[in-house]
Amino acid sequence: MNMAQLVITTKHFLSDGKYNPEIINASYIGNIKYIFQEEKKLFGLRRKRERVTSTLAWLNQLKEKNIEDIKLLAKDVVNDINLTAFSNGLDCIIVCFYNNRVTYWTKKWSFDKEKKHWNIKYTEEFYPNPHNGKPKFEDRTKNFAETLKSIKGLAEEIDCNNFANCFQKALDCLLSEVEISKILPSKNQRLFDSAQYAAVFGGMGSWNDSPPYMAQKKGLREEYDTLTNQLYREIMLACMYAVNEW
Repeated sequence: MNMAQLVITTKHFLSDGKYNPEIINASYIGNIKYIFQEEKKLFGLRRKRERVTSTLAWLNQLKEKNIEDIKLLAKDVVNDINLTAFSNGLDCIIVCFYNNRVTYWTKKWSFDKEKKHWNIKYTEEFYPNPHNGKPKFEDRTKNFAETLKSIKGLAEEIDCNNFANCFQKALDCLLSEVEISKILPSKNQRLFDSAQYAAVFGGMGSWNDSPPYMAQKKGLREEYDTLTNQLYREIMLACMYAVNEW
């Protein structure tokens, strides 16, 4: 999730002034553009939206504007999980907290057919009615683990052993059975990595492709739908805790 990586990068930069491009860079990403909100000048005039074309320039601008905190917010319940497979299907934003205002950033992915990579455009807007205080997220490691165990059992029951292996890998990571990277604090990193391993939603060949029909054949479609929605929710909540609470 590029937005999550961007928030992690920003939090590191704000805490120690160091920028690690490896956190956010990926071979499939071409250009990233950041478009800041319009700002009022004297006499009600507006300053043209400022644009920067590098993450480091964006980070320096946030620091110059005296940003106090940054959070990732995402919907943990969706009407149609199939839509999350598309490039702009995930409903999430980056929220920036300043002394006297709150803004949020949305993203738009577009594919460059000629250069064979994805471009990302981030756009900032005022957050018109922010909630009182900053959102807080709880550690749901136990809930996540129980969901992974349950959906792994379902995957085995409907003969989807490749997905059962994915869920077991996520569970092993969550329960400290495998090595992890060191970008986040240990608990946060395990939640974040486990969420990535368990993110099996997509197009052809994904958990929401053949498995629902295989579950239907065995009379387990209701269980499939319930556990799939539950898994998606735990993945998103795990990501938000991992990224925001450190």
